Amino acid sequence: MATFATNSDVEQRFSGGTDTLAALTQTTPYDATQITRARQRAHGWLVGKISVRYSLPADLSGHTDLVNFLRESELDLIEEEAWSWAKKEIPEAVKNKAAQTRKFFEDVAARKAELPASSALATTSLVTNDAETTGPDRVFTREDMGGIF
Repeated sequence: MATFATNSDVEQRFSGGTDTLAALTQTTPYDATQITRARQRAHGWLVGKISVRYSLPADLSGHTDLVNFLRESELDLIEEEAWSWAKKEIPEAVKNKAAQTRKFFEDVAARKAELPASSALATTSLVTNDAETTGPDRVFTREDMGGIF
């Protein structure tokens, strides 16, 4: 699954780069597979929230601001997860960024917020609050059955 962030982006996100990642993953060199799985989890969570409102997959070419925003959002979630691996206190700034990211994308899913440059994504027509039925009229209605049910 292609993600918005790469392992290189993750390395650059942490001060100390690969040394910090090695300490967090508790392997030397850092466990790239573990980072990739964290990227995939963050990506899946973001796409899950986005797809409630927007039709995916979408062509994001020419929308670099949106792609950069999605990459940074993914990195917020990855950074929090990576700190949790070390069984140390997650820095407050990291927790706050991840919480803000989660809140924003939950608001996007609830139609309380929009993605920047959302013209890049068509809204999905599948999300409605109404049930729709088709076909012939019901044969056995409550009225026709005279209280049997």
